[in-house]
Amino acid sequence: MWITISHLTNSIFRRTHTWLPDAAKAGARFIQSYYVDKVLFSSDAKTKAIGVTGTWGPQKVPLKIMAKKVIVSAGSLHSPCLLLRSGLSVLPPFPIPLHTCNH
Repeated sequence: MWITISHLTNSIFRRTHTWLPDAAKAGARFIQSYYVDKVLFSSDAKTKAIGVTGTWGPQKVPLKIMAKKVIVSAGSLHSPCLLLRSGLSVLPPFPIPLHTCNH
């Protein structure tokens, strides 16, 4: 079970009561038990993320998912690791614009 803790009220919310319904209304689709190995980029100088590759389920079935938008939200430890596995450099200039969120 995923939970979110509000830093404003110290309240605990299940994510099903926070951003997931809004994402679903906007057209997002969800998959459980999927481990992302790499983010896939367009062939023109790796400037646009176009999908991900990974494994799904306990049998670790290989699965490629293509998407119009790719959002990496794996936390402060795993997001950089995923981007490194995907071939992005940690030194500027970055091959794609990176947008960070400060909460």
